[in-house]
Order: sequence, then C-alpha cells, then structure tokens
Amino acid sequence: MSAIQNRFSPSATRVLTWTQSEAERLGSKNVEPEHLLLGILEEKEGSAVTILQRLGVNIVDLKSDLLQSIKLIKKSETGKPELSPASQKVLDLGMESANNLQSRQVGTEHLLIGLLRNLNSKAYPVLRRSGVNYNQVLTDLKSLPPKIISRPQIIQAVSEPEEYERLSILSILGKTSIVFWGMVIIMIGSGLAAYNRWVDPGIAVFFFVAMGWIISVSMHEFGHALVAYWAGDKSVINKGYLTLNPLKYTHGTLSIILPLVILVMGGIGLPGGVVYINMAAIPNKKMRSLVSAAGPLMTALFTILLVTIVTIGTNSESFVNHLEFWAGISFLTFLQITAFVFNMIPLPPLDGFGILRPFLPSSAVRSLSSLGRFTFLIIMFIFFSNNPLRDFFWQFISKLIEYANLNASLVGSGIDLFRFWN
Repeated sequence: MSAIQNRFSPSATRVLTWTQSEAERLGSKNVEPEHLLLGILEEKEGSAVTILQRLGVNIVDLKSDLLQSIKLIKKSETGKPELSPASQKVLDLGMESANNLQSRQVGTEHLLIGLLRNLNSKAYPVLRRSGVNYNQVLTDLKSLPPKIISRPQIIQAVSEPEEYERLSILSILGKTSIVFWGMVIIMIGSGLAAYNRWVDPGIAVFFFVAMGWIISVSMHEFGHALVAYWAGDKSVINKGYLTLNPLKYTHGTLSIILPLVILVMGGIGLPGGVVYINMAAIPNKKMRSLVSAAGPLMTALFTILLVTIVTIGTNSESFVNHLEFWAGISFLTFLQITAFVFNMIPLPPLDGFGILRPFLPSSAVRSLSSLGRFTFLIIMFIFFSNNPLRDFFWQFISKLIEYANLNASLVGSGIDLFRFWN
C-alpha cells in the first residue's frame, strides 16, 4: 500500500494507514472495500464526509450498517492483511477519478467515488442503503473549493451520468419481465390442476401457493419502486425494479432461504423482497413515507382480490366439488394477511418503520436502527415460543380472517395440502 501513497492527499493517506491497521486489529484476512469506507468515515477532515453530510446522509446509521457488514469478512490469524482485488480496484478507480477531474492528488472524495463505481464490492450496497448516489456525489463536488477539484472539468465525469427514460404507466407495464409472466402461467396452470384434480392435489396446491406467494412479493416490491420512481428516484429503472422480475428483488438469505423455511415450518408469510431506494433523491418526507407504504398497499390490494375470489367461490353451488382448490387459495390469502401485518410492525427494516421514519427525530431513528439486525430474531422468538406477543398476534390474525370471511378449516386444509410431503 505504501508504494502508491505518494499520490494521495494527507487525509487519504491517513485513511489508508488507519484502514490497514484496523483490518489487522479486526483479524481480517484482507483489507476490503468495507474497511476503506470505514476509514473514510473516521477521517473527519476529509472531503468525503463533508459531501455525505451535505447530501443528508446519517453517518451514524451508515457506520452502524457498515460494521455489520465488516463482521462477515473472512478472518485470518496470521500475517498482515493485504489489499484485496476489490480494494485495489477501488483505489484504481479513485486515481482514475482524480485524473479525469484534473486533481493533483487523490482525496477521500475520489476514494468515495471509487467505492461507488465498484458495483461488485460489498461496500456499494451499504452506501446505497443510506441513499448515497454516484451522480449526486459527483455533482456535489462542484461546491468544493477549487484547490480540491478543478471546476471546469466537472463535466468530464469519470463515466457518463446514467440516462433515465421517462416512462408512462403503459410503458412501465410493457417492461414486465417474462419471468413474472411465466410464474403467472404456472400459478394459473397449477390452480386449474388443483381445481380439476388433474394431478395430486397436494403438489398442485404447493405450486399454486408458492407461485402466488412469489408473485405477491414481486407486486409488493414493485409498489415501492413505482412510487419511488414517481417521487424522484429514477435509478429504479436501471436496477430492473419496475419489471416485476422477482430475481431483481432478492437478497440471498432474507428473500429466499429464511421466508421459505418459515413458510414450511410455521405456515406464515414472512416479508422477503428487497429493493434499495435512493432516498436522497426523494427530499419530500411525505413521499419517502409513501414509498414505504406502497409495498403494503400492493399486498393489501392483492389480498382484497383473493378475498373477493374466495367469497364468490365458497358461495357457489360447485364449491364442495373443488375443496382442494379453495383450500389452497384460502391458505394463500392467509399468507397475504400475515405478511401485511408483519410488514406493518414499526421495527427496521420493516415497512411499518419506514412509514414512520421520515417524521421521527434523528435520535429515535438511530436508536431504533440499531435494533434492525435483531428484528428477524425477535420474529423467530415470537412465533416459535410460548409468549403473550404470540398469542396477541394470532388473536389479531383470527379477527382479520373473520372479517375477511375466510374459513379457518379451509386455511388449515390448505396448509396440509401445501406440505404434501408430510
């Protein structure tokens, strides 16, 4: 690392020195981009922190999120940590940024740009979750003193600014992914198979409910993205969030593994999708709140559609001849109700907290955000142990089922059919 430090400003040099020492103290095998970002945040005299503060980034929340990511870095008991390939790329991109901006030295602001340009580093999603946007950082550099950056060269950005389409509702719907339509076809096909008993009812109900659940998650996340787009975050276009493709909304553990395990074990719908919204592009507090509310609203609309179908079907003369199908759709409706209630719990990272967050004092946000990493552990505790909260939750769900005119026995039969392997 020392061989390249002569290109760096005093503040950036301190970042590099501190970062290597900190990575060694933590027992990390390599100096990763997450360490570099932590060093940038610790260097109060660097321009990067000034830029982040001007963009309205909560440094405390950002650092808290970052420290959780650093805990996952591979450890090593021997030797000094070396720059990882990802960190070397960040430095290279930082130096390239300084060259293109005709800066004589690489400052912390250029390292920040390097982190935002290396989309494959694990520091990138941490920055994006805090609303840090590459184009906004680059634009904010215009207000820095001329000695730090050459103003006439601002337009010669490291890369071309992202171009965003202006989309109408019809053009947005026209972008719907073939993956989504494929799931719709599978859901309809398995629903017909269950209705007509073409195959084993358990297998048919399993695919019907599974596809219906994934479709509902896609609609939920699409709701967040659509309102975010209307509110000012155009980056959701290039991220594919407006395509209804569930693969665009996934987080390995939170989106697939954990919800599936909970669904199989407990028969409840756990919120799973993930979209990263650039809240810095949405200055209006009410719109930020609405972005968070849009997901549960889509879940509610999907639930109302299912309740309407169930109500019509269970009152029809042919109802008793197709019990397996109605049991499956009743179970799917039940999952939507539980997912909606879960999402409205005011704990991060759930939507209930997101709805309130723009209006809360920063001290309250910091305190509650620190609990975010324990939210799903809390949920696991509530549903897999005997406690008053669990009893209250199920009593509340029972009331909602009653208001929705769902038959509890049909829901139970749907759960049994879904677990066809038992």
